[in-house]
Amino acid sequence: MRLQVKRQTILWFMAVAVILLMMVSVGICVAGQEADGKTWVENKMEVHTEIQNVVSRFYTAIDKRDWGSATSLMTDPFHLDYSSFGGGEPADLDPEVIINGWKSILPGFEHTHHQLGNIDIVVEGDFAVVRCYVTATHVIGDQVWTVVGRYHNTLVVEDAVWKLSGSRFIFKYQTGAIDLPQMAQSLVAESN
Repeated sequence: MRLQVKRQTILWFMAVAVILLMMVSVGICVAGQEADGKTWVENKMEVHTEIQNVVSRFYTAIDKRDWGSATSLMTDPFHLDYSSFGGGEPADLDPEVIINGWKSILPGFEHTHHQLGNIDIVVEGDFAVVRCYVTATHVIGDQVWTVVGRYHNTLVVEDAVWKLSGSRFIFKYQTGAIDLPQMAQSLVAESN
């Protein structure tokens, strides 16, 4: 008799647990339905995609020397930290100051290519952190200089649009013609 009561009690608790689990999952589905008709997961995926696109457009704009597009994707001020690669102390700068610095070297390269990978996005409200690997290739003639590291980018929502608010480069290694930056800078100076 006692064993039968224990079994009935266990079965009763299991049934209650299953019912509660079903109620919670239905509640999550209903509660997860946003006003726009999408689920929380769909909205989260859209936000992550939007953020990843902003980061990709930023580095593509730099490679294309599309300074206006790059600037439009940055907040003012913009926190820049290339200290791990000898870029001086981290600083909050006007985007035009940063772009002018890049204009003094990047056009000297025939090609640059920032390849991003292993992208990790963490969003907290109107703030996001994007960590990713980067392989930056720089070419003049048949000479190639490659820099490998990681970016730690921060983004914020500004006027209902995601913008980069900072970028920290964490240097791993470089290969190839490591004197190419000086050559690129000289080529830019000569052309001005």
